[in-house]
Amino acid sequence: MMSARGTWFMRDVPVIVWLTCAVIIALLHPVFDASRWLVIHVIALGGFTHSIMVWSVHFSNALLKTKDVESRRMQNIRLTLLQVGMLAVFIGVPTGWWLLTVIGGVMISAVMLWHAGVLWYRLRIALPGRFRISVRYYIAAAAFLPAGILFGVLLASGVRADAYARLLVAHTMVNFLGWVGLAILGTLVTLWPTMLRTRMADGAEQASIRALPILSLGLITMVVGALVNLPWLGVVGVVIYFLGTIVNYVPIWQAARHRTPHSFPTLSASAALLWLPIALVTLGVKIVADGWQTLAVSFGVLTVMFLIGFGLQMLFGALSYLVPVVVGGGPRPLRAGMHELNRLGTWRVVTVNLALVLCSLPVPVLVRTVLSLIALVALALTLVYIVRGIFVMLRTKRQVAAEMATQGIRSGGAPPRAKRDMGVIDPKLSKPQVVAAVVTVALGVVLGIGLDSVDSQPAMIFTEVVAKTAHKGQLAATELTTVTRDCTIAP
Repeated sequence: MMSARGTWFMRDVPVIVWLTCAVIIALLHPVFDASRWLVIHVIALGGFTHSIMVWSVHFSNALLKTKDVESRRMQNIRLTLLQVGMLAVFIGVPTGWWLLTVIGGVMISAVMLWHAGVLWYRLRIALPGRFRISVRYYIAAAAFLPAGILFGVLLASGVRADAYARLLVAHTMVNFLGWVGLAILGTLVTLWPTMLRTRMADGAEQASIRALPILSLGLITMVVGALVNLPWLGVVGVVIYFLGTIVNYVPIWQAARHRTPHSFPTLSASAALLWLPIALVTLGVKIVADGWQTLAVSFGVLTVMFLIGFGLQMLFGALSYLVPVVVGGGPRPLRAGMHELNRLGTWRVVTVNLALVLCSLPVPVLVRTVLSLIALVALALTLVYIVRGIFVMLRTKRQVAAEMATQGIRSGGAPPRAKRDMGVIDPKLSKPQVVAAVVTVALGVVLGIGLDSVDSQPAMIFTEVVAKTAHKGQLAATELTTVTRDCTIAP
């Protein structure tokens, strides 16, 4: 039987590498034109897609008891092909190599259909049990992604401006709300109460079962509305998807009432859950007010809401909870890992979300730039703590093994335990960190306003100098032309 405990290169490393690349690209965004596209797609494909493929198999194994269906070697092959396909897309689109983009898109789609087929096979052979609906969410999500990839490949090929706007909306909605949204909502039915360490709400499974067809219908209606250029149909789709989200949120809210979110994983996931309905309402309003063409031009606000506010914060919350659990090793390594992953947890969550809220408002450009950098630092710290947590857990496991060897305890026996090993670390919401986050963001706003006011004067002076220089240069050129003409016609 394949053990899920310990480290696993293809599970743990690629997502960290891709998200680190996204941070580096975001810092170097003025250097090249495609940086914004790359940041979005490195996070969406390298972060979300890889993680969903890995963890959907993990949760399917736990729910269906089908660990022996597929070897880790086959999973490694599928994940490796996914990395190759993503790399082809990341190179093909910015460089304009459309054939390479097509190859990458086909590879990712094929891997996704393979993934969905394996999940469907697990579901078919598994014994009857509870929460099989989560696996159906994963299959539905995987079925939507190839359509989103197809829309993306068509966008890269170059289409008319009016069709481009509607295709862009369809592409992003299928990927964000279909692939990412359904996978997250299908997982939370069991993961959310586990993260909170509380009992599951009554009727959670039934609510999840009722919500899946509503969510799917809403997404399909939304995409069709965009493709056939019917804004009212797109709004209807948004409303239907919103209702499906609310159905799914009822047991989530009930579980949170029993145990208030407190640690970094639960706080980050809570913030993500708040951003999804906010983004859906914003999407519906912008479709009504702007139409597809203007919406595509101003899609940046929605991208931040769906990509960072909802998706990335949920990913970081889930990883910060799951990584210590799957690395394992006993109470002491678990406590050590969770201690690292909860460092500055309240500050990180509050800082990111305050910055995102302010960036969504009509603030000066330099204020938005400073706040974006602050949010980037807070998000990047999570990657640092995830890596630190893994190394600390591995080191602690080696220490425990050495103690066991010293005391003559054979491998596989119960490790020596101390009082500090009892229970699991359970951090609380830190009020000082909330204050520190508010101060950090406030200082960022003040700095941005100061830079904006200071920057305006040099800009005006520079503009005047350039204008005067150009005027003098024009006079000098006129005089030079006159002298040249005179010298030419002189005997």
